Amino acid sequence: MKLREFQNEDIPEIKRIYESFYNDNEYPHFETGYYDVFVVTDDNKKIISIGGVKPIMEIITLTNKNCSVRDRKDALIQIMNTSIYTAVKFGFNQLHAFVHDDSEWIEHLKKVQFKVSDNQVLILSI
Repeated sequence: MKLREFQNEDIPEIKRIYESFYNDNEYPHFETGYYDVFVVTDDNKKIISIGGVKPIMEIITLTNKNCSVRDRKDALIQIMNTSIYTAVKFGFNQLHAFVHDDSEWIEHLKKVQFKVSDNQVLILSI
């Protein structure tokens, strides 16, 4: 096996792999928006795997659950609007949230357009 840097010539094979195995997910456009992208090939230069390191914008909040639901909802909306502004300002097109053991909070985030991925990450596309 050989690890090497991604090349634009890899795109047709990567698209074939994507269409064969990952077509239900959003295509990961490795050619833009990544800090680094790398390919692992076999001894015959056939692509086994591709990976990349992509920056994400993560929103982190702490909420006083002793406050009224109305106040918490209003606070969430203010934080969301400011977070969206910040993400756009720095060139991001998504916000990520990782919620631990709080299905009620996940439902609140879904109401403000977050989508839940297969691995329980909440993603808001901007």
